[in-house]
Amino acid sequence: MAGFAMVHAFWAENGECRISRTSAIDAHHDRARYSWVITWPDGRRFDGMDAVTLDRATGKVRRVDGFFGALKPLESE
Repeated sequence: MAGFAMVHAFWAENGECRISRTSAIDAHHDRARYSWVITWPDGRRFDGMDAVTLDRATGKVRRVDGFFGALKPLESE
């Protein structure tokens, strides 16, 4: 499932949840990143981060790469 179809399927099953941005938007050239959280009415939370590619000519979003869950800490070597 790709793009908007995935978003529509998520909202069809989870319309009661809330998605909030939890960081500032950090941008460099045609890339930006920000973190977010999905919260359900029962208190469950799911954190993630999106890395976005922008169209330089229009400034519109061209691609979104979503990362789900927190990063694992670096293990000592």
